[in-house]
Amino acid sequence: KYTKEEKVIAIGETGLDYFRSNGDLTWQNYFRGGQAHNTITVDERSASRLVGRLGYAHVPEVRQTFATFQPDFAVVEAAYQGFGLGVTHRRGVFYRNEEYWLLFDSITGEGEHTLERWFHFAPDCQVHHTSAGVSATLPRFGRLLLRELAPNHVEVEMFKGGSKPELGWCAPGYGVKLPAPVARLRTHAHLPQRFCTLLLPYREKVPALQHEIEGAFGA
Repeated sequence: KYTKEEKVIAIGETGLDYFRSNGDLTWQNYFRGGQAHNTITVDERSASRLVGRLGYAHVPEVRQTFATFQPDFAVVEAAYQGFGLGVTHRRGVFYRNEEYWLLFDSITGEGEHTLERWFHFAPDCQVHHTSAGVSATLPRFGRLLLRELAPNHVEVEMFKGGSKPELGWCAPGYGVKLPAPVARLRTHAHLPQRFCTLLLPYREKVPALQHEIEGAFGA
């Protein structure tokens, strides 16, 4: 268990535009798009449709669908439709105070699609993929386990500083880009699909976990 005074790893957004006005449009649109954020893409498409350097042809309207805040846990859920495919993404975040987070992703629509969930880490974070999940260590701060709990077939890929923008880059400031670890969790399947991802801070050894899923989570 972690106290409020102790810091754990924060999975970071890449966030900032690398070149806002005069740079390579491919890099700029990457940092504006879904692949550069801790969210999902569908068939390599972002939820928003980008036009030119600063324009958008479509920006999803996000609506909060549920929220509760209790003494020992909190849950917030929101949904939006986008990707140019009539696909709806709903994400719920469950936080057990000072212990762990659960991400519930529900993706609904029609047809067969490639679904990618992106998780970005700080540039100096040491990240490894093992049978237990994705383990991240940030010197002086702590460790974090990212583990898929749903029974779906998920392909986990790790990148850092690859030949393409989506293969592990972040922009910590204006006009600056740095190699940074990113985990891509990919599934190719018919919709609807639901996922449950555990984010668990830990101290030394990766904990041995047992879990059960009951009912239609994310429904």
